[in-house]
Amino acid sequence: MGGAGPLAGTLRQRLARVGPLSDAYHLARELWWMLWDTPVRARARFEREFAAGRDPWDYAGPLARERHAHALGLLDAAGLSAVGRALEVGCAEGHFSALLAPRCRSLLAVDLSSLALDRARSGRTWPAGVRFAEWDLRRDPQPLDFDLVVAMDVLEAFCRPQLVRAARARLVRALAPGGYLLLGNSRQGELFETAWWGRVLIRGGRWIDRYVGAHPDLERVGTGTGGFYVNSLFRRRA
Repeated sequence: MGGAGPLAGTLRQRLARVGPLSDAYHLARELWWMLWDTPVRARARFEREFAAGRDPWDYAGPLARERHAHALGLLDAAGLSAVGRALEVGCAEGHFSALLAPRCRSLLAVDLSSLALDRARSGRTWPAGVRFAEWDLRRDPQPLDFDLVVAMDVLEAFCRPQLVRAARARLVRALAPGGYLLLGNSRQGELFETAWWGRVLIRGGRWIDRYVGAHPDLERVGTGTGGFYVNSLFRRRA
């Protein structure tokens, strides 16, 4: 019993040292990724992911189906069962596109990866109103006046905060007045979701969601957080 106090104190001291070291390591890693985050490298990275095999992020799996079902529930709760013009940013191989298409008169589904788009086009028979195109949210000419814009697992791929800020502005600008933005991002580890630098760098699903929701032209319509995702629906003020 007499040695328990000093031993416990030593353990607390060790944990206190490990915490900041872990935090510093992850912050340094994020700063490293910021240096390498360019449009050319981003496009090449996604092409490599899809070249390595189909469905690299398991969008056909049960976890993705759960988060997609929740996202559709947000649309249903807002009465968005019949949408005029929709834009899906980061459609990948079209798994969520297939769920969106029945409720959209026209759907423009875009992605960085030409390989993913080829697989999306050939993967199923699409309604006449669905079109796929290669498009970069960072720099390509912007389409406008959509009733619904969808960005699932998109902003978390931007490692520089200024890129997230620019992407938020472009997503909001793509909306018609009164249009809706459906946003989905993966929750990262607890460190990402609570660290001060996660807020500053706009990294982690929680911080991305809060940042987008703070746009003055948006109002939050609905949101939901699972163990591994954050989905939110916003409306552009008329």
